[in-house]
Amino acid sequence: MSRDVRCQAVILKGRQILVIRHYNSKRNEEYWLLQGGVLEDGESEEECIIREIKEETNLDVEIKGILFDELGMGRDVYRRYITFLCEPLRYNENPGLRSVDYRKVVELVWCPII
Repeated sequence: MSRDVRCQAVILKGRQILVIRHYNSKRNEEYWLLQGGVLEDGESEEECIIREIKEETNLDVEIKGILFDELGMGRDVYRRYITFLCEPLRYNENPGLRSVDYRKVVELVWCPII
């Protein structure tokens, strides 16, 4: 699996956006991200974002469209970023699991859009 494409999502609930706080124990750091991850071999971009959202938030979503499709810049890990606009089908979010044991989803937060 290459790390060429990152699919990520802006998930809206009214006038709020869902963000995720991660913890990386190898680097002893916390950071905030949109939910998403690497496009796996044989997977469509839509399949990728639906899978990633389910893994990280336990949400089932409806994809409303693509907000951004842009190239990575300079030292980025990914060569391309695709940002989807999604809406939850139900509000049953809770932190999910990560694929590696040193990265964990710590918290999900609905942040108001100003």
